[in-house]
Formats: sequence, C-alpha cells, structure tokens
Amino acid sequence: MPSQARGAGAARPQGLLPALVANLGATWWLRPATYRVNSWTFALQCVLAAAACLATFQILGEQIKGSAVAAGFEGDPSTLEVLDTRFGYTPEEVAATFAAWTPAGRLRYLLIEAIDVVVYCTAYRGASIVLINSLAQLIVERWPALRWVRHAAAMPISLAAVDYIEDALQVAVLLSYPSVEPLLQSGKHTLASGGGAEAPSTLSVWRATAVAASAVNRSKWDLLRVCLAALVAMMVAAAAAAAAGPRTRSGTTGGSGARARTGQRRKDE
Repeated sequence: MPSQARGAGAARPQGLLPALVANLGATWWLRPATYRVNSWTFALQCVLAAAACLATFQILGEQIKGSAVAAGFEGDPSTLEVLDTRFGYTPEEVAATFAAWTPAGRLRYLLIEAIDVVVYCTAYRGASIVLINSLAQLIVERWPALRWVRHAAAMPISLAAVDYIEDALQVAVLLSYPSVEPLLQSGKHTLASGGGAEAPSTLSVWRATAVAASAVNRSKWDLLRVCLAALVAMMVAAAAAAAAGPRTRSGTTGGSGARARTGQRRKDE
C-alpha cells in the first residue's frame, strides 16, 4: 500500500529522545512531516504529559481557592475558577476574581498559564495528531478520493494556536491588574462602559484586553466542539473502512480483485 510504504520508508531518529524531539518539531505547525507523525510511543508520552498537567492544574486551582478562603473570601466558589475553564467572562468578573485570589493565588495562576503554554498545549496537540493521522490512513487506504481528510491534522494545531493567544491575553490581563487594582479599590472608577470618561487610559486598556481575552476564550471552546465532532466523524469513517477491508489496485476488496483480473485476462485471450 503506497501510504504505508512511504511511512515505513521514511528515516526515523533512533532513540526515544531524538524521536521525541523530531515528533515535537513536526507537530508545531502543519507541514509534510506532520502527516508522518504516527508513533504511538510519542502519543503515549503526550498523553502522560497532558495527564500530569491536568493533575497539576487541579492542585494549583485548589491552592488558589485556598488562598482566597484564607483571606476571608465567603462568596460563590465558582467565581474562583481559573479563566481558562470558563466560557467567556466580563472585565468585572475578572477583577472580582483576581481580587479574591490575592497575590499568592495570582502567582499560582501565572504558573498554570506557563504550564499550559509550554507543556499542555504541546502534549494534546501531539497526541491528537497521531490519532488523526492513524485514522486518516485507514480512511485513505480504503477510499483514496478522501485524501483531503489528512488535512484534519490542522485542527489540533489551530486549537493550540488559539489557546496560545488566549493565554497571552490572560497573562497580559493578570500582569497589568496590579496597576488598575488601586483605581478600582478607590471607588472613583468603574469598569462599566470602559471605565467612564474620567477613567485613566490604563483602566480602559485593561478592560479592552479582558474583553479580547474573553472573546478568544469563547472561540477556543467553539473550535474545540468542532474538532471533537470532526474527530468522531473520522472514527466512524475509519471503522467503516476497516470493516470494508483493504482496497486493491483494481478498486475492489480482498480476493475479488484477483478474480476480476483473471476474468479480464480470459476475455482478452
């Protein structure tokens, strides 16, 4: 089968570390090497890394809530959730959350964002690409006309890119919060309607950044739903391809192709 031959014939780095580095490099953006990333060892490494990140996020999230409670927070615990897990938020909600977190909690959130950017996005992108490439290979081998399905590898790359933008905006909101916190606590300025005509430019910029971060956050979750739906469709198609059996060069399956070729030769004779 041509697609298998190309994959098998490609030179691969020897050793776990060189192979890991090569696969990570091939999954940063969509390029020819991306379609050859089909190592389940690499996928397992990514899954384990993602699981470790999720466990770390859970621990740090609880510590953030603990910092808020220790500082006297008595409100709704849902308002203490990290921004990444919400489906949109207002600048007022962000300001209330950051104030409740305390500086110690905000520092832990910065750590969450760093892990998200450096490890988590890289891990879920790599594991998803291996799965998509494997499903695409099954589909294309049975139905070559669906070769375009290979480009589904762009989905996790796009999702990670949106995630990076979201993280960058949220970190900007987080790091600039100390400069607007005194303005909000003074009671002279609010975040409504951009802070009002008398609001300092720093407050208006902070509000605009929070609004942009919320918009990207919503886009991330919408894109994730689309990616999951496409992945389910690919799984169904791959299962159908596997059930139908491999496609021969004549376009038929199994031994029927050989019988058809034999019959054609007899007619020619």
